[in-house]
Parts: sequence; C-alpha cells; structure tokens
Amino acid sequence: WKIAQDWQSVCYTLRQGQQSLLSADRNERMVEAASSKGGPLKLPIHMEDLELDDRKVIQRMEMEAQEKHVKLNMDPVLDFQVLIGLASLEQQIDWLGRMVKRERRRLEEVASRQYA
Repeated sequence: WKIAQDWQSVCYTLRQGQQSLLSADRNERMVEAASSKGGPLKLPIHMEDLELDDRKVIQRMEMEAQEKHVKLNMDPVLDFQVLIGLASLEQQIDWLGRMVKRERRRLEEVASRQYA
C-alpha cells in the first residue's frame, strides 16, 4: 500500500500544482480586467464586478483547466477507489501498474513534443 499512497500523493501534487497555476492566471486576468475600467483599483476583486466578457474569459479558463486535468487521468480519488475495491493483491498490483504506465506514456509524449 505504500506505493499506492506515494502514487496518490503524486496525483494530489499534480492537481494542486494545476490549481495554483490556474489561480495565478485567474487572478492576473481579474486584475487586468478590473484595471481596464480606469480609476482606483477596488480590492478584493469579485467576479460579479467584472464585465460580462471578462467573466466569460475567466470561466473559459477554468473549464479548460478542468478538462486538461481530466485528460491527464491522474485523479487522486477515482483510480484509488477502484484499487481498494479489487478482490486480490494481484489485481491491485496490475491496476497500480496500469496507472503508472499511463502516466509514463503521457510524460514520454510531453518530452517527445518538447524535443521535436
């Protein structure tokens, strides 16, 4: 179970990193949108204070980040619920191996695109 816990930690770390990047991008866009109104910047900035077009852009950013995370297949909960529900140790090891292989393929694809 130690390996499964470590892998789940990797999944949580990846998710938290993506959330941090989204939060930074979202905050940057909100400040930019609020600043474009002119006058003093009123803090904190609330979504409802922004123009409709700016809110749509931010909502689109959030949806794209969510879709990107889903495509990674690195959910820290769902795969591990399956793992716990498997009947035998052999099945659990096989499932954990599939999760690791899937991530390895994804990382290899990312690396090959960077060097192509």
